[in-house]
Amino acid sequence: MQTIGLFCTHICRINHFLTKYPNYYIFNQKHALFTFLRFFRLFLVLCNHNEKGTRTEMLSKISNKICKSLIRRGTVTDEYEEIYIYGIELLLSFIFSVTVIMIIGIIINRPFETVLFLTIFIFTRKFTGGFHANTYMRCQICTISSYLLVLCSSLYVDISLTLKAIMTISGIAIVALIGPIENPNKPIAHNSIIKYKLMGTCIYACIGTMGLLCYNDQIISNIIVFSLVLVVLLMVIPYFERRLKNDRLHL
Repeated sequence: MQTIGLFCTHICRINHFLTKYPNYYIFNQKHALFTFLRFFRLFLVLCNHNEKGTRTEMLSKISNKICKSLIRRGTVTDEYEEIYIYGIELLLSFIFSVTVIMIIGIIINRPFETVLFLTIFIFTRKFTGGFHANTYMRCQICTISSYLLVLCSSLYVDISLTLKAIMTISGIAIVALIGPIENPNKPIAHNSIIKYKLMGTCIYACIGTMGLLCYNDQIISNIIVFSLVLVVLLMVIPYFERRLKNDRLHL
């Protein structure tokens, strides 16, 4: 309850500020940083709650109850109960992250940009893979913080079409060369790697081209380009981590 109360308090404060000073939000870069830091501090608090295990235990209990209910109704069998529970946990965690991001987007009056970010981020990463946090809460913190970073950058950073083209072409090359990035928690079948690489590269190229064609609408173009840059960064980080780990093992 304390966590929920803290979240509501931050939401109400930001909503009140945006209502009272709408033009200040649109044009003042300091407020973008203020908004980001407010939410980031909240997520750190949530992370501390997760270290105690309450968040994970609650998610497991809910998933377990849902699975038991499905088994009693005969919808699923108890043979793969643990797999069903894990899948339900993933689904609930995903719904939580998307819901929080959409709430933030609606409050700051950027619902379309929020939907655009989620569509690009989720759909592209399905085929490119990349970094995944070790716990549900850390995953949610990373996802929501990434959204806020992309949104703030899109609103207040102005880059040229040439630079966007360079970023997009570089991203396509990286996806084609190192993608898809497997995660121990989400392995990719060996016979599907080539398919994922081709799909990821094609999807990245198509979305990147859309971002360049939308250059006249700076915010939309930035959302597309920066979302794709984020996808590439989440590929590059685990890629080089593994390279460094392998180099150390061979020393």
